[in-house]
Amino acid sequence: MAHVSALQATIHERRERIRKENEAALFAAVVAGDVKTIEQLIIDKETNVNAVNDMGRRPIEVGAKLKNVEVVDTLALHGASFDFAAQVGVFFRT
Repeated sequence: MAHVSALQATIHERRERIRKENEAALFAAVVAGDVKTIEQLIIDKETNVNAVNDMGRRPIEVGAKLKNVEVVDTLALHGASFDFAAQVGVFFRT
């Protein structure tokens, strides 16, 4: 039984590490303006489009701050939360 618990803990730790790596890659892609990678991470890797970084920001907030409309549109199309946008008056193309 102890082996099963240890194996489950190892699997959980690995999944958590991969999740964090994918979220970090998403933020890097947002900063780089790499829409293709953003879509791959969200679609293929099921990365959380509303992940929060160490500064408490979500990818759509970072994209908006960088004034990258294409990145913001891409994130919005994949379900990014608009709460931030409404608070600061950021507008999205429709």
